[in-house]
Amino acid sequence: MLTEIEDFARVGSWQYHPDTGKAIWSHGYYRILGLDPTEPPPSDDELLTLVHPEDRETVRIAYERADVEGEALDILYRVRVDGVERMIHERGRGERSPDGRIRRSFGTVQDVTEQFRAEGRVAELSWTDPLTGLANRDAARRVLEELSAEEAQVALLHLDLVRFREINSAAGLQAGDAVLRQVASALGLLTGPGDTVARVAGDHFLIIRPGGDENDAVALAASLHRTFRKRSWGTDGREFTLGCRLGLTAGTGSAEKLLERGETALAYTRYEGETQVWQDQMSRQMRHRADFSPRFRRALANGDLFLMLHPPGADSAVLDFFVNTPGLGASPTEDEEPEFTPVTLRYPGKEQVFHVGPGSVAVPGALAGFLHAHRDHGRADIATVVAPAIELARTGAVLEPIQATVLDLVREIMSLTEECSRLISTPRGHAVAGDLLHNEDFARFLRRVGEGEITSLTSLPFADPLLDLMTHTSGHVTPEDLARYEVMLREPLHVERNGYLIDLNPPPAFGGVIVAEALERLAPPPPPPSDR
Repeated sequence: MLTEIEDFARVGSWQYHPDTGKAIWSHGYYRILGLDPTEPPPSDDELLTLVHPEDRETVRIAYERADVEGEALDILYRVRVDGVERMIHERGRGERSPDGRIRRSFGTVQDVTEQFRAEGRVAELSWTDPLTGLANRDAARRVLEELSAEEAQVALLHLDLVRFREINSAAGLQAGDAVLRQVASALGLLTGPGDTVARVAGDHFLIIRPGGDENDAVALAASLHRTFRKRSWGTDGREFTLGCRLGLTAGTGSAEKLLERGETALAYTRYEGETQVWQDQMSRQMRHRADFSPRFRRALANGDLFLMLHPPGADSAVLDFFVNTPGLGASPTEDEEPEFTPVTLRYPGKEQVFHVGPGSVAVPGALAGFLHAHRDHGRADIATVVAPAIELARTGAVLEPIQATVLDLVREIMSLTEECSRLISTPRGHAVAGDLLHNEDFARFLRRVGEGEITSLTSLPFADPLLDLMTHTSGHVTPEDLARYEVMLREPLHVERNGYLIDLNPPPAFGGVIVAEALERLAPPPPPPSDR
């Protein structure tokens, strides 16, 4: 009888038990997706392959939040079943054990294709955030791409809510959803008919103003500041205060560049009790908040991995062996797509999506840098140098609290493969501060370095596994990349303060430049002596 009812109503149900990893699907769920009910339920990753490409990120984030944080599911998305596009409405929630862990989640799915067709809403779904009714990330990107094609001026404002998760914790997910809808309504009232307001992820919103300049962006930021300072948000008689962080940019360019500049501006904000605003380097107002030297701005675009050398009787030098962009000698084909996996990392007050996997692998330089330093400046033989590290990798190293904090942040990335997941786990589960972590593979690798089997990036024990991975995953690193990699010798960035000469990592890296700029602001150099 239940199967007949599900078939008639085009609904299905599911359960998931995180402790065992066991999923249970009803017959109706299988039928909706056109799958064989005698087979085990697919994994989340396998399920995502059935979802429309434009909806996968929304679904993936919703599943992740339901599994990890216990957030309620209420999403609309498209799937393709037997060559036909169908509209799915999925709802679910988690059930917590006394210790706060999610012990079971359950929910329903319903095929609402006919309902949406009757209402003429099929096309609308792909561009709308179902919770707030605002434009979604794809719609915002489409607007920016259209403006970019017209070479139109545009002002962009990124907004992150501060203290929003406190509402979810204190009053529940339904209260949090109500507040998000209130914020969406407030943004609609503060913007004009030509503006696009989008909810792009969680508590992250985006406002696009065609034809806008820096003045428009700053004026809009000021209005938002007043709104968040004066009003409270809430439901069912409970009120909460929210702060916000704003990243502003204005100009022309590709959708990707405009979004990147706005997100970079947002990344520099720090919430300290009131609305915090940061503008990218193109903005002219509020310059006292963003007036870094050209040296600093150039360096921000790069990263660094280096050794500072102080040879006796000689000038200091920097060995720069940061990663290189891959692809030398490659002849890519249009039908080969590198493997990327989108992963959302959640920083305090912000989320950021990283695309990781073989397609993101750059040309590694660390091995070349350390071997270069040993060859030119080492006194002990290489086997003696790596011996302590081999022992530590074999017997284990204690995970310090700060390391555990960083590991928690990137745990999802480190858990994408079984090999990496094993490195950050113990027999009891995920490693925590104080646990002993081992890495036998790394010990074996270092032993081959010490025995002289690996002397460069092109040594077969190092190069073959990497290039084999690239071949089977359409990654970008090539044999020519490894053969032509060069460790760079650079003159340090010299800073003199209080009678001391400080050597720092120079551009194109940014670490040393940041330190130099901070020292200059904290302790400006004394003025030159007067002639009089």
